[in-house]
This record gives sequence, structure tokens and C-alpha cells, in this order.
Amino acid sequence: MRDEPVPDGLDYDLWLRPAPWEPYFPERIVNLKGWMLTYDYTVGFQSGWGQHEIDIAQWGNGTDHTGPIEVEGRATFSAAGLNDTAMTWHTEYLYANGVRLIFTSDNENPYGIRFEGTEGDVFVNRGGIRSKPESLVKVQLKSGDLRLYDSQNHHGNFLDCVKTRRDPVCMIEAGHHANVICSLSDIATRHGRKLR
Repeated sequence: MRDEPVPDGLDYDLWLRPAPWEPYFPERIVNLKGWMLTYDYTVGFQSGWGQHEIDIAQWGNGTDHTGPIEVEGRATFSAAGLNDTAMTWHTEYLYANGVRLIFTSDNENPYGIRFEGTEGDVFVNRGGIRSKPESLVKVQLKSGDLRLYDSQNHHGNFLDCVKTRRDPVCMIEAGHHANVICSLSDIATRHGRKLR
């Protein structure tokens, strides 16, 4: 690793805390493939991006304030350089209600959640929704059917809720649980055994 002078105005010691001291170079603090894939700073994409998907899965499963009862998985890790978080992973969780959640980096639908049922499946991500068969997303909800909170703008939703004191689309507890579940994926893949 190279060592460059720390730019004026950057408190590098503060940025590193509580991580171990390492020589400064720009990719360490600004490059998505630098700090985002370095275990001293983060769990990597399993959590950095994964919690967005896990949050949706938890919400759809009705478990956004709880978590799984067991988890197991496998991963591949980079062997050299700055990056040492999981580059690919496959983790399976079991919930008390019998639902099995598969959290993987190697699927045909990157960055999203697929809910599988007896009559087809529905794929959801931050960009939209689709289903097989297509008719599933065209079903008209009845007045008593469960409807999820609709928010097209997370930042706007947060600011509106600050003003109105309403609950946001995602409560902090739900975000916390999603983050913990992503961390469990990292722990299970690093230990290579089922956790209960």
C-alpha cells in the first residue's frame, strides 16, 4: 500500500477511529471500492447495500422488528489488497414463521427481493416491481387488504415526518434490525457454520 500526505482540512485520525491506523491514500476514504470493501470500516456490500434489500424482505415478511432464528452461509473473500470483505455470498435465514430468506450476491435479479408464493413470484427493488405471472401485480386490493406505506422519496419522507411528527416509511428500529441481519450474514459466512 502506498502512503501519501493527508490533504489539508482532513482529520485523518478522526476518520480512522476506531479502525486501526493505516497509511493515507485517497482510495481508502473516497472510493466505493476502497473503504466500502474494507473490513476495518464496514461489512462491505453485504451490509452497505444489502440492508436496503433486507429491509424490504423484513417488511414483506412482517418481521421488521424481529429477525431470523437461524442463519448459515458461504462467501468468497478477496485474497489481496485493500479489499477484504465478502465479494460474493450466499446466506440462508430461517424465521420462526417458517419463511426461508435467501440473501445472495449471485442471482439473476441483482439488488432486489423476490417473494415466492404458490401462485408465482413478485420481484421488488428500489426501481420498481414485476411479477410472474404479470397478472399478480395487477390484482386490485380490496378495502380490508394490507397496504404498505408508499414513499417515493426517502429524503422527502424524512423531512415531512420531521415537520408532521408522523412515523417515517422506515422506523429506526426496522433499519437497526436490517443492519443486524446483514451483519449476521457476514458472521455466518466468516465462521462457515449455522448460527442459531
